Amino acid sequence: MSYCINPSCPKPENVAGATLFCAACGSDLLLESCYRVTQLLSDRNKPSGFGTIYEVNDGGKLKILKVLHNNHPKAIELFQQEAEVLKSCCRFN
Repeated sequence: MSYCINPSCPKPENVAGATLFCAACGSDLLLESCYRVTQLLSDRNKPSGFGTIYEVNDGGKLKILKVLHNNHPKAIELFQQEAEVLKSCCRFN
């Protein structure tokens, strides 16, 4: 299955056969030409912290994607701090 991350999409879950575009809204389902969102991990209506968290497939490797929904400078600062903490304590491939 592919999951559309467009916050305005009325039906974000796409069947397994969906390849490039969401059947409901036409948004890209393949992000940056390599990441396919496979499922929502946080509540779409109640984003975790400042964003929504998804599982993505990167050529067979499962990864996590967090989409920031708040452009407030403090939200961006906290988001960047979170990324730095994760970078320092986790090994990413």
